Amino acid sequence: MNKIKKSPIFVLWYQGEKNAPPLVKMCIQSMRRNSNGHKVVVLDRKNLSDWVDYDPIVKEKFISKKFSIQLESDYIRLNILKKHSALWLDSTIFVSKPIPDDVFSVDFFAVIRKEAQKKDITNKLSPFLLGRNNSERSKKVFSFAFDLMENYIKNEDDLINYLLIENILNIAIEKETWLNDLVNEQLFKNKQDILGLVKLLNNPMSVKVNRFLYKNLFNKLNFHQNYDLLTSDGQETVYSYLLNNKENLNE
Repeated sequence: MNKIKKSPIFVLWYQGEKNAPPLVKMCIQSMRRNSNGHKVVVLDRKNLSDWVDYDPIVKEKFISKKFSIQLESDYIRLNILKKHSALWLDSTIFVSKPIPDDVFSVDFFAVIRKEAQKKDITNKLSPFLLGRNNSERSKKVFSFAFDLMENYIKNEDDLINYLLIENILNIAIEKETWLNDLVNEQLFKNKQDILGLVKLLNNPMSVKVNRFLYKNLFNKLNFHQNYDLLTSDGQETVYSYLLNNKENLNE
């Protein structure tokens, strides 16, 4: 019997994993531990050309800093997902348990943040993590999103909205009936507290936090903040617990 091909997981850290801050290294290690057999590809400035095709005009605008490194990251993720059946994870996504196979088998994978409202123009889904399988309609969505972003960057010199990728993905959602149904009927029913763990990192580790990790597969963290290893009364913090790879999740 033929083995099912394992789609890669892509993550980006421009300076290279070796030069990443401890929290980012912690997150990438969590992806590897919980990849469920999928290869984790860490993109950086040295290997980007192996995976991403830059339009020359777009490349010049990023080099000259007309557009931010954050927008370049969005350009890269859509470029990757246009070409590959894959899962994209931001470098500050902490994966708390093995990623199930169905994440890699759906036409379009994303997470709706707990805070999102259906009335929102943006904020429907989180571009922190995106994925697709190899179906024609999933290719179509990411090709459309990438082409729209690339054309915008080529023809403009100012960013109209910091959340451009979310605006573009929402255009795709409205354009494709199947995707609109998926987001509004399925993903909204399963909204996740993807921003919950970052609020707990300086708290003492507890059974309650352990249960939170068990329920929340993907967790968006923030490497710009400082986190403590011990609480004021000497208890180990959640950050220290995760940094030392101590997860032992129980329901």
